[in-house]
Amino acid sequence: MPDPRSSYRIDIIDGPTRCGKLESDSGKVKLPILIDIENEGPGKIKVIFPERMDASFDRREGSDPHPIMVDHMMKGLSRIKADSMVGAVSAFSNRFFLMSGENFSEVPLTTDLLSRVITTDPFLLSDLLIAIKGNDPLHDPLYLPGTGGTLDLETLFYLGVEVFDTMKARSDGRNGIYYTERSSLDATELKNLGGASSICSCQACSGTGEDLSNLSISDHNVEMIGKRLKMAVFYLRKGSLREHVMATLAGKPEQMSILRKVEKGVGWDLGGCTPSFRRSDKVAVTYRDDLNAPDHSLWRQRIIEEFTPIPTKRLLLLLPCSARKPYSSSRTHRRIDNALNSVKGWKTICQRLVLTSPLGAVPMELESLYPAAHYDIPVTGDWHNEEIEHIRKLTGSVMKKGNFDKVICYHHDRDRFFPEAIGRSQLFGSEFVDVHGLADDEGIRPDEMLRRTISPELEGPMDLNRRENEVMEVLKAIEFSTGIEFEFTRDLNIKTSWRGSMLRSGKRDLFDLKIGGPVPTKEAGKIAWEVEGNGKRIMIDDFTPKGTLFSHGINEVKGIVRPGDIVLIGHDDTFKAVGRAMIPGSMMGTPIRGNGVKVLSYMK
Repeated sequence: MPDPRSSYRIDIIDGPTRCGKLESDSGKVKLPILIDIENEGPGKIKVIFPERMDASFDRREGSDPHPIMVDHMMKGLSRIKADSMVGAVSAFSNRFFLMSGENFSEVPLTTDLLSRVITTDPFLLSDLLIAIKGNDPLHDPLYLPGTGGTLDLETLFYLGVEVFDTMKARSDGRNGIYYTERSSLDATELKNLGGASSICSCQACSGTGEDLSNLSISDHNVEMIGKRLKMAVFYLRKGSLREHVMATLAGKPEQMSILRKVEKGVGWDLGGCTPSFRRSDKVAVTYRDDLNAPDHSLWRQRIIEEFTPIPTKRLLLLLPCSARKPYSSSRTHRRIDNALNSVKGWKTICQRLVLTSPLGAVPMELESLYPAAHYDIPVTGDWHNEEIEHIRKLTGSVMKKGNFDKVICYHHDRDRFFPEAIGRSQLFGSEFVDVHGLADDEGIRPDEMLRRTISPELEGPMDLNRRENEVMEVLKAIEFSTGIEFEFTRDLNIKTSWRGSMLRSGKRDLFDLKIGGPVPTKEAGKIAWEVEGNGKRIMIDDFTPKGTLFSHGINEVKGIVRPGDIVLIGHDDTFKAVGRAMIPGSMMGTPIRGNGVKVLSYMK
C-alpha cells in the first residue's frame, strides 16, 4: 500500500508552519481549511473555507472511539507524558475522505480527540506539538478538534495546525461570546456598545441593530475565524507570519507561553525548517520574544558553528549597529570609515564585528545576508540580560576562532557588555582597548582616538591589499551563505554597477552579490561542483531541471538544506543547475509531494 502522505503536497514552509494541499484523484483542498461539523449532521463534514470549493469531507461510520475509552484517557491525562500522547493521537484518529461528486478518497489527517482537555493546559499542548513533530517531522496535516477559537487560532496555525473546525466558535456563540479580530466581547457588552452592526458588516450582523441572537453570533464567529485564517495565510505567503502572530498575542499569556516553549526547539529541529533567506525590506523586532524568533536563533547558531574569521585579520574591531541596513550604508558607519580611510589598509587587518540585538553579533562580511540586512528594532538604550548574553557569547566565539592581537571596542555600551574588561584592559585573554574611555580621558573625538589606535598597527608590509581583502570578504560571505568554497585567485574582482555588485573571474560573472545573500551563476555552480563536497547538493536522475524541481524527483540531499538555501543540482558527476530550496532537505525525496527546489539557472 502506498504511503498515504503521498496525497499531501507542501507549498510553503516557514519555521513550524507548513501549508499546502490535500490531494487525491478526485479533488484538491487547499490548507489551512475550516470545517463545519455541526451543520451537516453526524458523520458529515462541510468544508466552508476557502470559498468556492466543490469538495467536502465525510467521516465514515465507526471512526469515533468508544466514549468509555475517551473518558478513561481524560481521567488519566495528567499522568500521560508527551511521548505517550503521540500514541493517543494515533489510537483516536478519525478517518477523513475527500469527496467530489459520488467518489470518495481517503486523505490523511493527524487528529487528537483529547484537545479540549489539552488546551486547558498550555504546557501540555506545547508538549503535544513538540512530541508530534519530534516523533515524525513529516507528519500529516495536523488537526486538533475543538481548537481554533478567538484566543488560539493564529498561534496554533503558526505552530503547524492546518485544519480547524467550527465547534469552539459555535459553542462560544451559543454562550453569548462574540468574536472580534483580536479577542471577544460578551453579548450584553456588545449591545451596550451599539450592537453588532456598528462594528461588523458580515451577513449575520448586518441589520440586526442592538439585538443579536446566539445563533447569529455563532454564524458571525465562524465568519470571523474564516477571515482571520485568510489573513494568516496572506502573511505566511508574504513571509511575515510570525510578526503577524506576535501582534495578535497581546493580552494572551497562555498562548505566548505555548509559542515560547515550542520555539525552544526541544525535541525537534526547528532551525532546519527555518528560512535562511527571505525577500523583505524590513523585519520588525518589537517584542522581547522576537529575540528568540527561529530565524534569529538560527543566525546565532550558525555564527557559532559555521563562521570563521579571515586569518589575516589581526584586530577585532567591535562596532555599534545602525538603523539603516546594510550597516555600511548608514551615517554612523560612513563616519567611522571616513575617520579611518587616512590609515591605508585598515580594513585588511580589522575583523569588524557589529554588536546588536536580536542577532547578537554580525561580522561585516555578512552584513548583506538575511536577517542581518533586514531587521528593524526600536532603540531605547536599555539592554535585557538575554541580549547582553547573546552579544558576549557570539563575540567570544569569533575571538576563539580568530588570530587577534587586540580587541578594539568602539561601542559606547562596552561597560554593559564587557564590564570585566574596563580597567583591566583584558577580554577573554586578549588586550582590550576602550576607545570611548580613552577619548574621554584625552578630550578628543572617539573617531580620532580610533584612528590613532589602529594607525600604529599598520606599520610594515600587509598580507593583502585593499582589492584582495574585499574579494576575500566576499568569498567568506559566499561560503557562509551557500556552503560553496572558492579559492582566492588574482583574477577575481568585484564589478559594481547600478544593478548591484557581481563577483567575477576575469570577465565571467560568478556570483550576484544581492541583498539577502549571494547567488551563483551556472558557471560558478559548475566550477563548485567539480570539487567534491563543495556546496549543498541535490542529486537527481539524468534530466535537465527547469522551472521547479518537485520533491519526489530528488534522489539524495548532501549537506544541511533549509528553506531558502542556494543548492547545486546534478546527476553523478554532471552538474545540472543552480536552485533555491523551497522546503527543508529532510523533506525532499519523501512521499510528501510538492515543490522542492526553484531552479534559478541550468546548463543547456
